[in-house]
Amino acid sequence: MFKRISLAAVLAFSMAAIQAEAQDRLDPDRMPWQWSGYYAAIFAGASTGDVDMAPIHSTGIGSLDYSGFSFGIGGGYRHQFDNNIVAGVGLAIPIYSDDGSAVDTGFAYSGGYSAHPQFAYMVSGQLGYAVGRFMPFVQAGVGQAIVKADVAQGGCCVPTPISQTRTHLLTTIGAGVAAKVTPNQNIRFQYQYLHASKEDYTNALNAGLPDNTFGWHGHSFFLTYEWQFPVR
Repeated sequence: MFKRISLAAVLAFSMAAIQAEAQDRLDPDRMPWQWSGYYAAIFAGASTGDVDMAPIHSTGIGSLDYSGFSFGIGGGYRHQFDNNIVAGVGLAIPIYSDDGSAVDTGFAYSGGYSAHPQFAYMVSGQLGYAVGRFMPFVQAGVGQAIVKADVAQGGCCVPTPISQTRTHLLTTIGAGVAAKVTPNQNIRFQYQYLHASKEDYTNALNAGLPDNTFGWHGHSFFLTYEWQFPVR
């Protein structure tokens, strides 16, 4: 009798354990989500900020507003530790970024600058904390942007554009949250503060002005889709 009861108890416990495991697999909130592994990504976002320039170029303001849209590709690697801290490194490469333009009243007859991003990349470190399928995180990064700038004098004169290409140092800090849609698919929303170094764009049209360095700083918001490769 005792053996029968014991056997029934073992069977009942085993069935309960199997059912609990199955429930964990079916219930998204109880799945053992894993953030470790390599991932590939595509992203899109918008930025708004100021073009940093000397007051002579903007009637004493010192900056001009600029907003734009961009999208690109990326990838990286994360490792989730036993205490649920997640550390990783990522690479982002914009494929398209809106051009920027500004009118320069520092010229004798006014003039204009237009900026055309040629290539950029950003390498970022990321630190987060896994909470089930969600992972809030902070990040910081550094990169470069190659920008082609066209300068033209207008007003009474026929525009004579001059093109120059400069490389700007990029630095960024930000925060966001990532969420798992499936074990191998993630979406990520993040905010970034981005700063591009001021570089010298002195040329034949503005050579008489005291400071012809231009840069940018502003705020960006990005939405990213990630495919996380299975860990073997």
